[in-house]
Amino acid sequence: MKKIIVIMVVIAVLIASVLAYGYTQEMFNIIKSMPFELGMSVRRVKNKFEKYQLSSITERQDSAGEITLLTYKNKLDVRTKETLTFYFQNDVLYGFDYRNWQVK
Repeated sequence: MKKIIVIMVVIAVLIASVLAYGYTQEMFNIIKSMPFELGMSVRRVKNKFEKYQLSSITERQDSAGEITLLTYKNKLDVRTKETLTFYFQNDVLYGFDYRNWQVK
C-alpha cells in the first residue's frame, strides 16, 4: 500500500512539473514575440519583461547613473543560452542584439 502511494505521489509531481514548465515556456514565447521599437524608454522595455519574471536581467549604467545596457537571459532553457541585449542612450532604445534568441 505504501509503495502505491509513493508511486502516485511521484507521478503527480512529474505531471505537475511538466505542466508548470509548459506554462512557463509559453509565457516566455509570448515575451519573445513582443515588438520592440527603437526609441522606446528603458522603463517600457523593463516592464515588458518584469511582468512575467521569466528572465534574469543584467543592467549596466554609465557614470551619470543612466542605464546604457540591459541583458536578459532565458531562465527556463539554460541549454540554448538565449540572451537579448538592449542598448540605450539618454533613456532611449537605439539598438538591440539577439544571441541564440528564437523569435517566433
